[in-house]
Amino acid sequence: MSEGQPAPLGDLSSTFVQDLLKELRDGRYTPAAWLRFFNRSWQRSLDDVRSSPALSASLVRQSALLEALALAALLWQRRRSDARDTLRQARLVTALVVLQQGYVALHLGMARTEHAAPHFATLGAANFLTLLRGVCATLLITSGSSDLPLFGLLVAIGGGSDALDGAVARRFRTESRLGQMLDPAADACFYSAAALAAVRRGALPCWLGWVVLARYLLPTGAGFYRYFRWGRTLEATHTAWGKAAGALLTLLIALGGVRPSAARALCVPTSIILAVAGALQCRRILRPGSEPAATRPEE
Repeated sequence: MSEGQPAPLGDLSSTFVQDLLKELRDGRYTPAAWLRFFNRSWQRSLDDVRSSPALSASLVRQSALLEALALAALLWQRRRSDARDTLRQARLVTALVVLQQGYVALHLGMARTEHAAPHFATLGAANFLTLLRGVCATLLITSGSSDLPLFGLLVAIGGGSDALDGAVARRFRTESRLGQMLDPAADACFYSAAALAAVRRGALPCWLGWVVLARYLLPTGAGFYRYFRWGRTLEATHTAWGKAAGALLTLLIALGGVRPSAARALCVPTSIILAVAGALQCRRILRPGSEPAATRPEE
């Protein structure tokens, strides 16, 4: 699991992005300024897609595979649910997968090691594992809480992808700015969805679900503030508190599926570690002079 941390302004931010953010600030964040911001961002994204046909084709292939895996999971569950519910879930899952992959398409220009480097030819296995975690979150939201075997499978796949994507990126030397952005986003979506699915199953208390949401939403909000207010990007780094929080939360969610009483005994210490990890992350993000000592690879 990775943590968002401020990155040096000159290392990860392009001139285009800085000009874009300056124009937005100069426009005092009015509706017209936001429209110009989104229009210029959209045009830049289209240029990136057109200039990288091989990378775009890789995105299409991965999107089709992720959609197929999501629908296969729903079909596997169909024997234990109503056909109409499965159809409704399939439509919702498809919409969310399209939304996720559309977000990736808008940031396809970040599929490189640094701003001046050339694009990678494909998204690669590491980004696929990260995006698979996002699909697991989608399935947990739509249907995972109602089916114990599917819930357990999704938690195992999502947690496994979190452990493997960084190692795969380092092994094949495909660490990218896109992966550094997607990894913490996928973590937030997956762990929040898994915790809320466990709450809906009655395996974990409702208050813990709110703690998990706050642990991820507050740093995300701080990151957006830093980006739009100060023009500073975020890179994925790791801390002992973040790793401990992720490992304990995964254990808690998995335990909640088989031994809810034992899981509830771990809720208080887990919530404390989650709160500390989130607070430390927010402090780093909102510290104007904070700089990482070196660029670290994603996990």
